[in-house]
Amino acid sequence: MKILQITTQLPYPADSGGKIDFLCFAKCLKDKNEITLVCFTENKPSKSVLDFLTRYYKNIYTVPVPHDPKLKIALIGLFHPTPYTMYKYKNRRMEKLLEKVIASNGPFDFIRIDQMHLAWYHTLFTSTPLILRKHNVDSIIMERFYKKQGNCFIRTFAWFQWKKMLRFEAKTC
Repeated sequence: MKILQITTQLPYPADSGGKIDFLCFAKCLKDKNEITLVCFTENKPSKSVLDFLTRYYKNIYTVPVPHDPKLKIALIGLFHPTPYTMYKYKNRRMEKLLEKVIASNGPFDFIRIDQMHLAWYHTLFTSTPLILRKHNVDSIIMERFYKKQGNCFIRTFAWFQWKKMLRFEAKTC
C-alpha cells in the first residue's frame, strides 16, 4: 500500500506521544508498504535525522512552521469563521507541497493526518480515504480555557473561539 502521513512535526526524536505514534506506525508498516511523510518543521532537519527517518519513510518532505505575528493571527481569529488555533496552520506552502506530492507520488491508498490543526488539507484528497488522528477534543480545551479567564477581553475572545471550534470539529470530523 502507498500511505501518506501528514503531521505538524518530524516524528524524530520520538519524545512525545504524537511523535512516538507516527514513528511506530511507520516502523510497523515499512516492510510491506511505501510511506511518504509530509510535515512542518521548526528548523531544517539534520542529515542524521533524515538518515534515521529514511529507514521507515520512502519520501520525506518538510515545510517551515508558519511564524505569522500572533497579533495578526489573533485579529484574523476575531473575524474569520475558523478558530485561531486551527487557522495558524493554514499555509499555502504546505498546500502546494501536498499538491506536488500527490501528483508525483500518488495515488495513495490512504492518508493519515495528525491533529485537527491539519484537517484543513482534507479537501485536497477527495477520492482517498483519510484517517484523522486526534490527540484531544480541542473544543473542550478551549471551553476550559475560556471558563478560567479572569480578563474579560481574553474571556470573550476565548468564548468565541470555543464556539468556532465546536462548529469546526462538527464540520471536519
